Amino acid sequence: MRRILEIGEDQIPAQIIAMRREKTLSKLMAEINASVLSDSTEERARAQVALDRLGFL
Repeated sequence: MRRILEIGEDQIPAQIIAMRREKTLSKLMAEINASVLSDSTEERARAQVALDRLGFL
């Protein structure tokens, strides 16, 4: 998830393309989804920011 949170928003599309090519996008989405369900408020907030940056509402 840090991979998405630490780059500029203008780099997100290229990062998604790279992750699809590397077959790591599914792993990232699983990590974000697990974080959304976390007991930690901070972890849930980070997951929501990551989803927002990826274009999910």
